Amino acid sequence: MITTVNNGQDVIDSRDVIARIEELTDERENLEGDAIAEFDDSEDGEELKALQALQEEAEGYAPDWT
Repeated sequence: MITTVNNGQDVIDSRDVIARIEELTDERENLEGDAIAEFDDSEDGEELKALQALQEEAEGYAPDWT
């Protein structure tokens, strides 16, 4: 079960972030054609981009992030 990840939390569990990235990535990979662009412009697409940016930034501080 994935805990909701939001920027208002004092502590964010990296496992939750990784799991949500995987969930959204799987959802995007199952799409075809125009649906991919629609996903990228949706709230889920924006969330995926933000979480991936967080992961990239955190990997520099925590080598065991993944």
